[in-house]
Amino acid sequence: MDAWDVDDQVFRLRDQTLELDVFDVYFITGLSRRGARPILTGSRPSGEKMGEVMDRVCPGAQFGRNSAKVDIATIPNLVLRVILFTITRTAGVQAPHEASKNHLLLATECLNPTLFDWATAVTTNIKRQLTKCKRGGVKQFGYGSIVVSFFLERLPIFQIQGAIVADPLPREPRMARWVALMPRGGGGQ
Repeated sequence: MDAWDVDDQVFRLRDQTLELDVFDVYFITGLSRRGARPILTGSRPSGEKMGEVMDRVCPGAQFGRNSAKVDIATIPNLVLRVILFTITRTAGVQAPHEASKNHLLLATECLNPTLFDWATAVTTNIKRQLTKCKRGGVKQFGYGSIVVSFFLERLPIFQIQGAIVADPLPREPRMARWVALMPRGGGGQ
């Protein structure tokens, strides 16, 4: 976090400047770069209230506890649930188990055969969250594995000495080569 420059939106490490761009996110994650850019934060033009959107998109779903957002786990449609969990994770929201009206409207678009530029949306959100974290506005960062993979790809000095890291298959994202090195259990494991 200390290396993030909020003004220039780049990482500064000693005398080196590293810019995280759309191509990095594309090659690290394999997310699509074609199509319309999805709106992951903010609001979308809609004359409907949240309850009306819920009744239309996910009847039977419930609001989260003490929340104006829908509890994704209560949505009966499995496909819609998976799409919403993916959208909230991609958006890097603080409560990824709840979906806003914006997320519900985007999920309905995802049910159609539509290409989205997810790589640009994620890159923008990573930079936005890094800036908020640096300024103290957010305490949690939702894109750690992508940023760690970015540093491991760009700065070999951060790679674990003696670790054998295989190149991923030609069509797999670059992140696949670092998955084995990322601890799952926490607590220094």
